[in-house]
Amino acid sequence: SGGGGGGGGGGASLRLLLGRGVRRQFGLGCALMFVQQFSGINAVIFYSASILQAGGIDDPNTGGLLIMGVQVVMTAVAVLLMDRAGRRALLLVSLAGMCFCAAAMGAFHLNAQRPTWLALASLV
Repeated sequence: SGGGGGGGGGGASLRLLLGRGVRRQFGLGCALMFVQQFSGINAVIFYSASILQAGGIDDPNTGGLLIMGVQVVMTAVAVLLMDRAGRRALLLVSLAGMCFCAAAMGAFHLNAQRPTWLALASLV
C-alpha cells in the first residue's frame, strides 16, 4: 500500500497547510475569497436584468449578454496580462474598478434610478 492521497493523513495535510512557510499565503487566499464572495457581485449579476430594466434597457437579455461578453473578454485580457503586469497590479486595478462601479450603482439607485445609462455602465 503505497503513499497516495486518501486514507487518514488529514492531520499531516492540515499541518502542511497551516505551516509557517505558507500561513501568510493561505490567509491571503482566504481573505481574497471572502472579499469576492461578500462584495455583492453575485447579487448584482443575479439581479442584472431588473437593474437594466430600471435603467431603461428594453431587452434585459441583450444587456445580460453584453455583460457576460465583457466578463469573458476581460478574463482573457487578464490571463494575457497576468505574467506581464503581475497579479498584485491586476488585483489592485480590478479592486479599484469594482469599487468605482459599486459606487456608481449606488449613485444610480440613490438618484431615483437616473441617469439611465449609469445602470449599464456600472454593470459592464
